[in-house]
Amino acid sequence: MLARTRGGVGVAYLLALASLVVALLAGGAAAARAPSSSARLEVNATAVTRGSGGGGALGFSWHSLPRAAVSPGGPGVFLCEQYVCGQDASTSAWAGLFSADATFEQVGAAEREGWSEATPPWLSSYPVKWVPVREAAGGASFEAEGWPLAGAVVALFINGTDYPVLVARSKPVALLEAAAPRHVRLAIGNGKDSVRVRWNARDACESAEVQYGSQPGKYDMSAKVDAKPTTYDRMSMCGPPANSITGFNVPAYFTHAATMGGLTPGARYWYRVGGCGGQWSAEFAFAAPQPAGAQSTLFAAVVADMGETYSDKEVQWHWAEARAQRSTDGAAAATGPALGRRTHVTEALAKHAASGAGPALTLHVGDLSYATGYHSEWDRFMEMIEPLAASAPFAVVEGNHERDYMGQRGGASWTRGDSGGECGIPTEARFPEAEMWYSFEQGPVHFSMINTEVDMTKGSEQYGWLQKDLAGVDRSRTPWLVVAGHRPMYSATPLGYPLTDGPVRDDVVTSDIEALLYAGRVDLALWGHEHNVMASCPLLNSTCMPKSCTLEGCYDAPVHAVIGNAGQDLTHLTPTNPPFVKYAEAMFGYQTLYADAENLVLSMYGDQAFKLHWNISLSKTHGKSELELHARQQSAR
Repeated sequence: MLARTRGGVGVAYLLALASLVVALLAGGAAAARAPSSSARLEVNATAVTRGSGGGGALGFSWHSLPRAAVSPGGPGVFLCEQYVCGQDASTSAWAGLFSADATFEQVGAAEREGWSEATPPWLSSYPVKWVPVREAAGGASFEAEGWPLAGAVVALFINGTDYPVLVARSKPVALLEAAAPRHVRLAIGNGKDSVRVRWNARDACESAEVQYGSQPGKYDMSAKVDAKPTTYDRMSMCGPPANSITGFNVPAYFTHAATMGGLTPGARYWYRVGGCGGQWSAEFAFAAPQPAGAQSTLFAAVVADMGETYSDKEVQWHWAEARAQRSTDGAAAATGPALGRRTHVTEALAKHAASGAGPALTLHVGDLSYATGYHSEWDRFMEMIEPLAASAPFAVVEGNHERDYMGQRGGASWTRGDSGGECGIPTEARFPEAEMWYSFEQGPVHFSMINTEVDMTKGSEQYGWLQKDLAGVDRSRTPWLVVAGHRPMYSATPLGYPLTDGPVRDDVVTSDIEALLYAGRVDLALWGHEHNVMASCPLLNSTCMPKSCTLEGCYDAPVHAVIGNAGQDLTHLTPTNPPFVKYAEAMFGYQTLYADAENLVLSMYGDQAFKLHWNISLSKTHGKSELELHARQQSAR
């Protein structure tokens, strides 16, 4: 609980604050500011550098903080339902980091009626992040992660997050190099010798470019942006909180995009993007993708249901995913094939730049940032994945928390409010290929990326596309066929959410799509949505299938893998698994995929010391082998 300020709190102040609380309980909204507050708040800088540590941290201090005039358990209790809060659920004072243009009006229950996926603090501007305050005088800091482009202020509140009362705010703190490019990410190119690069920037610039070359700091090739930079506004969203002043932050211009061509497969390249006004990104490096073909190999990272993590001590944010950073670190540091020491991201990038041994591709199978209408979450997510996404193509599909909303666009089959009113707009601005469905080839693998949030039943547009896509795969060129989508057909969580939110398996939609997967001889199906990991036997109609060999080779059925363990709260398993489940565990972590002409291995790692827990090992020579169990305490070598 808060320490009482020296000399106590004035009776007049307490009466005024109590009157405010009574008014709020009656359903009215009011300016969330304490009358005649003597609290003081000071910051130690006027500008910060994006990142964490050193110049990327803003210190602040306060004194003369009044106590809230409510009893524990009443409306002023600091609401903290996230596990990162520990034992601080009764703390009623807090400090938040806000955009410099924030307002601090309370948002009453009537005003936020129908806000799906919304969470307190109930204010007209939502904080980027916030920390509990336990003493009447003290200090803390915020790392400069997810820092608003408009600059930021620190604001100090009492009376919890349901009925927050502003007692002090700081002067604005600018972000140095705010105009520099950021959120750099690679995508699959249109040609066998190309890679697409995208980035965000504060200002739209049609003369921006990418410069690249085969040596660090020496760029003998360049390409101009080939699409007009665009953005979106609050009214582009489908509903609240995404289209409210609470959730919406003015985004950067997103579709700065260019193509790096003339690449030699497997060769290392260094690059930077920008150039407008002398503003450049940091230098990044990548290995040019191997061409599609049975003679090539592929090592990829595979994740789903991630969210984002801030590195601040005790910090809280909308739907805190405190373990998402570790999953990203592990995936970035993975060295193939499915072996190698796991390190944190800084070591991983140094190793990657030196040898190109890291993932050549990352698949994210839906539920990316979990912003659900709070747009500042996207900024932090894109920052967090940048070391991974800027060093290899980052391919995504939409999940329910990107796309779903009542009466939404695009022929979707789900009409809940899971996206918080975003209905895919922020996702597709950053990853345009994710708007519907698509396929690509890399190394010996053909990937079919489906959208489980849009109609997939027989006769639908997506069904027709998938049928044609699978039928057109040249297995002599890409012997492995992988399908990826968000909602799973099969699950180890009986009360979970497969394609129609039924138990374990859906008998309508699944049967339509499952028949296509079987007819197309799909090897592996990757799913998210359930926040755990699962590996099935080769599976058809809920039955484990034996392998059968013909002149065309050996085949049994697709193996299904659920990989939704990258950061969002885990979905715990029931004591008894369905009979088709070979392995299931509620653990945080990430996966890697290795493929050559004869073998495909999906390895499941936990984020505790990045230990290997399970392998799905498939072989073209001998048919699918029995799935191999690795001791859960075995360290990755």
